[in-house]
Amino acid sequence: MDLFLDGNGSLYRQLVRALKTSMATGRLPKGTRLPASRDLAVSLGLSRATVVAAYEQLRTEGLITGRVGAGSFVSAPSTATLPVRPTLPRTTVDPQSAFSRRARQVHDHGNIPGKRRPGAVLDFQYGFATVNPSLARQWAREITRAAHDLPLNYPPSQGMPALRQAIATHIGRTRGVVCEADDVLVVGGVQQAMALVSRVLLDPGDAVVMEEPAYFGARRVLQMHGANLRCVPVDQDGLCVNRLPAETAKLVCVTPSHQFPTGAVMSLPRRQALIDYAERHQSWICEDDYDGEFRQEEGALLSLQSLDRSGRVVYVGSFSKTLFPAARLGYVVMPRALRDDFIAAKWATDAGCPPMEQLALASFIAQGGYDRHLRQITRRLSERRKLLQDTLAAELGDQVEVLRARTGMHLMVWLRGLDLSQGEALVTQGLRAGLGLHTVAPCYVDPPDRAGFLLGFGTLSPRELVDATRRFAMLVRSSPAGTGRRRGGLVLAHSA
Repeated sequence: MDLFLDGNGSLYRQLVRALKTSMATGRLPKGTRLPASRDLAVSLGLSRATVVAAYEQLRTEGLITGRVGAGSFVSAPSTATLPVRPTLPRTTVDPQSAFSRRARQVHDHGNIPGKRRPGAVLDFQYGFATVNPSLARQWAREITRAAHDLPLNYPPSQGMPALRQAIATHIGRTRGVVCEADDVLVVGGVQQAMALVSRVLLDPGDAVVMEEPAYFGARRVLQMHGANLRCVPVDQDGLCVNRLPAETAKLVCVTPSHQFPTGAVMSLPRRQALIDYAERHQSWICEDDYDGEFRQEEGALLSLQSLDRSGRVVYVGSFSKTLFPAARLGYVVMPRALRDDFIAAKWATDAGCPPMEQLALASFIAQGGYDRHLRQITRRLSERRKLLQDTLAAELGDQVEVLRARTGMHLMVWLRGLDLSQGEALVTQGLRAGLGLHTVAPCYVDPPDRAGFLLGFGTLSPRELVDATRRFAMLVRSSPAGTGRRRGGLVLAHSA
């Protein structure tokens, strides 16, 4: 047990204070067995008589009790006899760096959009795939197998070779990505990937194009790094490339396979136009393949990276959605000219991702378990998406406008006749009814004055999904715009 003597007064008094402080701060909770006096004396370099005297003092004050043959144990302490540590305010100083100042301005860690609403019985939480009942068993088997082969030294900063090879093979076969294992960098998810992209490519003030609307997490990371954001709208064919700034943008961030949050798929002509723009302006493209693995209707278009002729595309993927967020594994396909820069930035961040999980995932992919898992999850997501669309049509008809999506884990919907503030009011009313709702507003820099929601269906069973949708419809019908409205057919829209 580590105890810290403060150097004030006799060793006996210092030891009494150290033990009391450990009790007060919870390091020695009620019921904890204290070390034998002889052992504690040896570890602290004190005489045994000093330790015995300190224990006797605590026993006299009722802070510890002795049990014959068992030792001394912490009893319920009296707060009057323990030192009181003052409660410090959370923020006691001004930001100590420009990064910290920007982070305080754009990020509130206690209010992250999309998280499950506390108290919600049913929640349209988005960004989570449906549970595969067999995945836990399969993953446990792979982890056990990996533990036997685990090297105990630091893992390679770039990632375990077996996983990098498995990723390169998989995305080459399924996404058309042109890469080798040496081009792959294993990271701790998309958030870290975006942080590394920002470190490697950007200086504060550099112009960065983002889709409007877009994934708020990526936007916040870029803002923390001082990017000068230029928002370009999306429509049914993805990013409006003809609206890109005439002046050079250092970086263009896109989600072409499944635009977040609208669900649009970038057309092939726009993909080619974006590649041409990057070549003309010597810009970089960050291609986030969000939900690209969950193809539920037609086949996917070629990735931007596969069309890249000059090495301007940074391709980013993650296993947080396809497996589970706790895996904390993703990857970056690095342009070869920037390979050393990305690996150095990764090393400076955390030296490398945990190797056991990497080896387990490499085996899961190589043995075909990952592909089978994706097929099962994709089928379930497709069924739930159709169920949500059908239930919305039956309950709300033309009162709701649903953006057409061919893949993914959520639908983006607009409520006709309701403005932004009325949409926020529905969130509050829904929580009172046990329903978790999430507006689309955080995905915009300048949100439109409309009530829009992201309805995630990945974490709800079919019965729960129908129940949640009916509760949502009841809230809408009870709103001012919903009262007395005639229900017609469901409106499927193409743009945000």
